[in-house]
Parts: sequence; structure tokens; C-alpha cells
Amino acid sequence: MAWALADSDELHVLARRAGRVVMTARSACILAAAAGITAAAPAGLAAALINAAIVRKPPVSDETADDSDLVAATTAAAEREGRAWMAATPHQRWTVTAHDGTRLAGYYFPAPGPAHRTVILIHGHRADASLMGNFARDYRARGFNVFMADNRAHGASGGCYVGMGWLDHFDYLRWISRLVGTVGPDAAIVLHGVSMGGATALLLSGSPDLPPQVRAVISDCSFSSAYAEFAYHLRARHLPARLILPVASQMCRMLAGYRIAQASPLDAIARAAVPVLLIHGGADTYNPTAMARELHAAQPHADLWIVPGADHVMSYFTDPGAYRERVEQFLRRQPHA
Repeated sequence: MAWALADSDELHVLARRAGRVVMTARSACILAAAAGITAAAPAGLAAALINAAIVRKPPVSDETADDSDLVAATTAAAEREGRAWMAATPHQRWTVTAHDGTRLAGYYFPAPGPAHRTVILIHGHRADASLMGNFARDYRARGFNVFMADNRAHGASGGCYVGMGWLDHFDYLRWISRLVGTVGPDAAIVLHGVSMGGATALLLSGSPDLPPQVRAVISDCSFSSAYAEFAYHLRARHLPARLILPVASQMCRMLAGYRIAQASPLDAIARAAVPVLLIHGGADTYNPTAMARELHAAQPHADLWIVPGADHVMSYFTDPGAYRERVEQFLRRQPHA
């Protein structure tokens, strides 16, 4: 469920393979020139970054997950379990049209009995709604209505470019409106996202357009900003982030309609109008644990739970019982959630 820059050699190869990459180094330079940028090497590397992180990719089969990679194997198993739960649980398939005309697919699982409490579960990068099946099962067992969507450029939803939470948070405002229309104006909605989904939830927490029915946000292993996440991974591969990212951001704006820096949960959480629970793995080196502490520093009223020894997206799977209890404790303290 993560974009990958395997190493610096792969970046250079990606930027030159016309048959396998949507933007080649040549087309990257054309885009860069259009944006007033002339540095060819950063443009080629920026193109590789955009292709790795932003351009839609075919889904990766969970049957081919590398069992030696604990995160990949665990998330693949979770997606299989999630699909089985979704297939076995009564639900409605919904669609909405995003502000840019993109058709989005979602899945609504009404609670077994009448309920106003509703959770929106938001998956991460290169995943789909099925990744959140374990969370959905837990919430529905506690009497919640459950809604999950395939983010744009993922699963059954349309779109060619990943939103990194920025485009997605506008999409979820539409889903929230649909849910309020279905559940009623007394709906009490919790947003719970993982990784990029956690970033989306935090971006919503600070949105001036957030409906009053949203009562709490739970963000698990979010990045502090997409710009900081990309910079971290580029520097880890000894690549010049300060040269690559401005070019990549221009490309992202021209292709996907937003700048990478706009996807900033760090800015949004400072404006959060609802209670926030931040969860992060203590051994997360993908979105490093320090990012959770940055987010908490920006909003000291938020709850922060660092899960010892948990890798990226692994906090739930490290100790499901403790995870469920921590979430339940947080929600019990919110009188309207």
C-alpha cells in the first residue's frame, strides 16, 4: 500500500523507459520547460517520482505478496479478509461524482439495527477499501454504520492520479454529504484513516467545510506532509530533494491539478475543530514516527498513542485488542461521537 522508490538506479531507469513509464525524461523536460524549469536531471528524476507516487498503477495481486516482507504479507492477508467480509456483509454500492468529474465508488454497510453512529474508513496509498475490512468488522460489531470508499485512482474508482489526501479530502466531503442524507442530520460521524487515509482524515479535520456531523478523527500513521514524506525518501536514497521536489510539484500541478505541498496534514491539524487521536508505530520508518510527534506538536490537544515496535500500517495488527480498546477509550470521551 505504498509507493516505492527502490533505489537511485531505479529512478534513473524509470525516467528513461518510454514503454513502461507514463512520463519519460524527454516528456518531463517538456513539462519542466512549460513550467519555466530547465534542469534536465532533476526533471527526469521528478518524472520518476511522479510515476512512482502519483500516476495510477494496476492493482498488485495480494496473492503475490512476499511472505518475507511482514508488512506486505500482513496487508495482503488483510485485503483478502476484507474482501471476504465485504462479500458476506449486507451493503449498498454507492457512486458520487467528484468536483472534477471523476466517478468514485463507495460501500455502505448499515448497522444491524437503527444507528446514528457512523464511521468512514479511509484506506492508504496503492490499496483499496478492502484493506479496511478488519476495522469495518470491529466498528459494525459495536453498532456503527460503516462506509468505505475506493479513493480516486484506486480500486473501482476512476481517476488517473493519486490525490495524496489533498484531492481525496474534497472527495470525502461529498461522501459525508451523501451519508448525512442517508443516516439523517443526527448522524454522528467518526473519520478513521490509515497512512494516506490518515492524512486525508487530518486534512478534513481542518477543513472549513467540514459538516458538524463529523465528531472525531482517528489518524493512523499519517505523514506530516506529502512534501516531507517525499523529501525523506529521496534523501534516504542520496537524491537531491531540494532540486527534485519543486519540479515534481510543478508536474503534479499540471497533471493532477494540485501542488504536493498542499497535501499538508501538519497545517490542517493546527486548525482541527474536532477531537483527534493520532496513532503511529514506534518502528515506522516509512512515515517516520517523528512525523506523529510533529503533528501532535501542531495540535497539543490531540491524543497521541505510539505503538511500541509497530512498523508502518502495523499498529492494529501488532495488538488488535489493545488497538480496539484505545480507540474505544478515545470515543467514549467524546460525548457526541
